[in-house]
Amino acid sequence: ISCVRTMMNVYDECALEMALRLREQYAKLSPESPARLTALTIGDARCEPFLKNLCALRFDRSVRIDFDDDALSAETVAAMVAAFVRREPHDLLLAGRQAGIGDSGKTPYLLAETLDWPCLGQVLGLELDQDGAISATRQMDGGVARSKIRLPHVAAVGNAPNLSLRFPTLRDKITHGKKPVEVIPAASLL
Repeated sequence: ISCVRTMMNVYDECALEMALRLREQYAKLSPESPARLTALTIGDARCEPFLKNLCALRFDRSVRIDFDDDALSAETVAAMVAAFVRREPHDLLLAGRQAGIGDSGKTPYLLAETLDWPCLGQVLGLELDQDGAISATRQMDGGVARSKIRLPHVAAVGNAPNLSLRFPTLRDKITHGKKPVEVIPAASLL
């Protein structure tokens, strides 16, 4: 029995908030065709409160790949997420640059390699330009760089300053937080 509360890491929180902000920018530019957000995690039922919270924040889908092995490797995570993306295509994948799984920081890069997509590391921010292109701000040795990214793309989100995941209102929790979490057996992806 664990007495320590399960928490989301800061990099994943930054990535999720970045996705929400990017969708808000997209809605202003193209209100007739809104961007859709999917929150995806790998784990057991203990992950569901996080996903319900993201539903309340109006993520369109929340998906949990059911996997309860504590020995989850970065390679396995990348393989499962890539299999999910191949089955249900997405244009932009935002991932925290590092997770509790070994703290290696290699999962987003393995994912990009598996999908044969480009990957940008240490992303601090994403903005939608007037022409609909996405510009990324990222941390570099000795400073910050800005570049446009082409889709499809994987962005490894770093610890972005002044960017933390918002809290849903009680009304949003009641209205949107009741959506069911989609559960996919890991065996169907490996």
